[in-house]
Amino acid sequence: FPEAIEAFDMYRPSCNAPELRVSHIGVAHHGTGRVLRSLEHSRKTSVANARLLHKAGRMSDARLKRKHKCTGVRAAATSVVQSTNTVYSSKGYRSKRGFLKSAVESVLSSGKNTGDEATIDRLQKTVVEPVNALEPSMEALSLDELRDKTAEFRERLNNGASLDSLLPEAFAVVRETSKRVLGLRHFDVQLLGGAVLHEGCIAEMYTGEGKTLVATLPSYLNALTGRGVLVGTVNDYLAKRDMEQMGQIHRALGLTVGIVLQSSAPEERKEAYAQDITYCTCQELGFDYLRDNNFVKESPDLVLRPDLHFIIVDEVDSILVDEGRNPLILSEVLLYDDAYQTKFPKAAEVAAQLEEGVHYKVKLRDHNAELLDAGMLRAEELIGVKDLWDLNDMWGDPLLNAIKAKSVFLRDVHYIVKDGKVILVDQNSGRAVPNRRYGEQMHEALEAKEGVELQNPTKNKAIITYSRFFKLFEKASGMTGTARTEAAELWTQYKLGVVTVPSNRPNIRKDYPLMLYMTEEAKFAAAFDEFWWAHKVFRPVLVGTTSVEGSERISGMLRENGIPHSLLNARPKYAAAEAQVIA
Repeated sequence: FPEAIEAFDMYRPSCNAPELRVSHIGVAHHGTGRVLRSLEHSRKTSVANARLLHKAGRMSDARLKRKHKCTGVRAAATSVVQSTNTVYSSKGYRSKRGFLKSAVESVLSSGKNTGDEATIDRLQKTVVEPVNALEPSMEALSLDELRDKTAEFRERLNNGASLDSLLPEAFAVVRETSKRVLGLRHFDVQLLGGAVLHEGCIAEMYTGEGKTLVATLPSYLNALTGRGVLVGTVNDYLAKRDMEQMGQIHRALGLTVGIVLQSSAPEERKEAYAQDITYCTCQELGFDYLRDNNFVKESPDLVLRPDLHFIIVDEVDSILVDEGRNPLILSEVLLYDDAYQTKFPKAAEVAAQLEEGVHYKVKLRDHNAELLDAGMLRAEELIGVKDLWDLNDMWGDPLLNAIKAKSVFLRDVHYIVKDGKVILVDQNSGRAVPNRRYGEQMHEALEAKEGVELQNPTKNKAIITYSRFFKLFEKASGMTGTARTEAAELWTQYKLGVVTVPSNRPNIRKDYPLMLYMTEEAKFAAAFDEFWWAHKVFRPVLVGTTSVEGSERISGMLRENGIPHSLLNARPKYAAAEAQVIA
């Protein structure tokens, strides 16, 4: 049961009980009885040690209580594990291992807020209450006096004070400045979220809870060190919006603020990264890191700071989980001779004459295709060669790519054509990414398929994934509305714990279960029924699809039935009006 170990390890950070790391027991090599004894021994040892520390005056009453809460979850899990010897077969599980995995995950799921509640209780006393107590004194200060606090905090840091000791005052200063500059006062739950981010965890906050405002708290506090703070977003629009709005708070407090966009020149990037707080997209940040690593350390062309200090990632699950394994690739342009480039249009012409199932078969799951014997013979006949794989006149690779371009990579789904160029569509965000190209001659095959001018091919110069890149930061944190479901992966891959921050007001939204349909037609018909009823009661609806084609299909259904709507997808004519559509 490695999965059970992983589940326990996932829960451990929010319980603040490192001595209870179950993987230390070596579960995979022992039977259930041995595991139970080890678990119980660890639990009792943890409680006993806690009591000794409390007796010696080195542990507070509240912390001792939290320790009992955390170990109580383990005790409950232990009892569930013990029951597997007798009941797993009656539950329909094919093995004890399968039942154990489900049982442990069920226990941890039912008690998953225990660790969060302990963390929230601690932060309520150490952060929220002190900040609220400081509010009257902060209200008595002028804006200039609030700005002078920044110099005071930095001086105290230089004299040996820690960031944690400055946290209540710094948060109180930011809250008061926000009230003066933006007219927005941080709620108590936003103070909690800011403290969670400062501690290097992921704050799960519901949509509408003001995560953008939350980020101003830890970014200000950590920028006092002078080592720079990065706030990473998913696109240029959000980076610019956050910098223009939240940057007003930081500037009012005497900090410098910069922004890095896709269009930023190297000199502008270097200047932006040198500021106290820098807003950027995670993609641009990753590519700047790759470019910097191609220069010597003393090169004037370097744009990033020497060390990666602290980053706050907005929509962290999208960046670290959805795109975590997608590589960022820095390429250099290669030059092919004219004779070789003429093969791509010819291969596209031949591929158009081959039939799927007769000459080749497609593997959509792997985004791949395979030539059959009949296809090889037919292709050799059409091209006029004896061997597609002749090393002196290679046609096999261009032809296979042409077949994939025809049957696997679809226009308006995987890419669009704009201004005579093939532009890829990011499958996670649905946005066109002009500077990204497929490798291994796949992009040239798409260009030949669409009949546009072939661009020079590229060669990978440097590569890194988000999962590797973000581990380079001394401290990283993030915020999102949907992190709990990805908590296991975020802890396993990044050692980032997830803390669910309560909402400012009770949530009255109803979350309905997932609806599954046998066919795509049935799914779209059911979706249209929802749109129709919402329109009748004047309820605005946001519809997300996984492709350009899907969005236009729904748009057509709405148009045919006279339902007014706006369409936004990666097609140039719609993408250009994005801001207007959103407004």
